[in-house]
Amino acid sequence: MTQLRALHLRNCRGITDITGPENYLLSLIPRLNQQGCEASLACVVDPERGETPWLNEAKRCGLPMVTIPVTNRLSVRDVLAVVRLVRERGIDIIHTHDHRADAVGIMAARITGCAVVATFAGWTNWPSGTLRGTLYPWIDRQVLGYADALISDSAMMAAQIDQGTSGPPVVVIPNGVDTEVFHPDSPNRRMWESGEGQQPFVLGMVGRIHPNKGQLEFLKTAATITKSHPECRFLIVGEAPPGYEPYKADVLRFIEEKGLENVVTVTKASRAQIPGIVAGIDMLVAPSFTESFSFALIEAMAMGKPIVATNSGGTPELIAHNETGVLIDPGNVELLTLTVRDLMKDQARMRRLGTTACEYVQRHLSVQSMSVKTLNIYREVVAWRKQRRTGVFQGPALGERLRQTLVLDKRQTEPEPLRHLDADVN
Repeated sequence: MTQLRALHLRNCRGITDITGPENYLLSLIPRLNQQGCEASLACVVDPERGETPWLNEAKRCGLPMVTIPVTNRLSVRDVLAVVRLVRERGIDIIHTHDHRADAVGIMAARITGCAVVATFAGWTNWPSGTLRGTLYPWIDRQVLGYADALISDSAMMAAQIDQGTSGPPVVVIPNGVDTEVFHPDSPNRRMWESGEGQQPFVLGMVGRIHPNKGQLEFLKTAATITKSHPECRFLIVGEAPPGYEPYKADVLRFIEEKGLENVVTVTKASRAQIPGIVAGIDMLVAPSFTESFSFALIEAMAMGKPIVATNSGGTPELIAHNETGVLIDPGNVELLTLTVRDLMKDQARMRRLGTTACEYVQRHLSVQSMSVKTLNIYREVVAWRKQRRTGVFQGPALGERLRQTLVLDKRQTEPEPLRHLDADVN
């Protein structure tokens, strides 16, 4: 079989740390290269930000990557650069990962005749009702209508972008985790030592510091729980993306005002440190207001950690209530506090939830399964694009091809049944 060449495109002008899409790229690209796909990454960067933690991590991991410096957000320099990369490297398919990358990748694909797919994980960075929260999703939806196919990590997010028979087909490929790295026996990197007293019970959050993630709700719960459980410690791992520094300031201010400095730690961590940090957490708390298919949740599940999360976004597709975690409604701090406190008292229930979650991830959510499905989607899209270009159509329309491919993947990798949307490209 002829080797495919895939170019992943990510706009990192406003990204300095490792978020979900960065974890996705760091997990997926090396696996694709192991499976006979020559995959590389083009990062659009703001040169004024310099070497960000994300770029340093990508280099440390040996990710095949080029950077495209764009100072002015209205510049088309990245479009021209991607066109050049496609032609010089003989790229077969462009895979985009955010709203700017969608526009740039689709324009470059139109110019070169290359196939293009886009990963859609929702519009979660901007508060609804704001100008950006209204305008950016509208623009992105129009742009994505010109992609050959869309990939989403959850059925809930796929439903948001489904444009019916007038738009590209949408397929669901859940995120996967490396279970050789994230497993219950990972070395423990606890942030607190027990000393002479009782061993601390550590509740943790992992992810970018952002209003959608609910760090303030987590801290309000911490302020109540410490009154009856002074042995508890609370860990927030992450960084605020550019533009959300005021929210992080609110988080730090709350800690100071409530006198929580001795029981709450807010810290950053490299990707390599995350397994050890999660190993040292006794319970993961994820009070998100919106979520796609969280890597933080999958990683904690793979390590056998009990989880309290919100019934939002794609999380209910990942966590079965009272089986692989506990789900509550977002924004309800009183219920969050009660749920966490009750679960802390039931060690047997915590062990059962963690064990079941770990088994589920090992069976259904490996990075190998994710990469196999993605590569097979590439092959179908590239073959369809080639047939369309030559005017020789064989077999079913693209949407049906992709569904058939995922059914075959299901038999090979035994994933959980997924919802696949029915739109075809006209």
